[in-house]
Amino acid sequence: MIGLSSPYLAGVNNFNKNLITSQNLQKKVQDDSIEDKELMAACKTFEGYFLQMMFKSMRSTIDTSGSVIPQSNAEKIFQDMLDEETSKKAAEGGNGIGLAQMLYKQLSRGSKNNIVF
Repeated sequence: MIGLSSPYLAGVNNFNKNLITSQNLQKKVQDDSIEDKELMAACKTFEGYFLQMMFKSMRSTIDTSGSVIPQSNAEKIFQDMLDEETSKKAAEGGNGIGLAQMLYKQLSRGSKNNIVF
């Protein structure tokens, strides 16, 4: 009788886990409502990140060296946190700047036909 080593058993277990995960993913892809909600959430998250980077770039163009009251580190951190929340809220509510809707439209077009398991 051939003994099975633990790395072999670990490989078999990983294969079984991956098989179960791919089957669950295939079920999710077949269920339109779950896929659509997850895809839209990902698109809105991306739009939020995009807006946050845009705010950061715009703030970096402001020259604060000649200001009467210099900006402290705490104020910079607060401003970054405020920009992050503002960008999240802009992306989540309403249409935002429309980037999430465009991404969703592009990514959802024919997505079921292009997924290979």
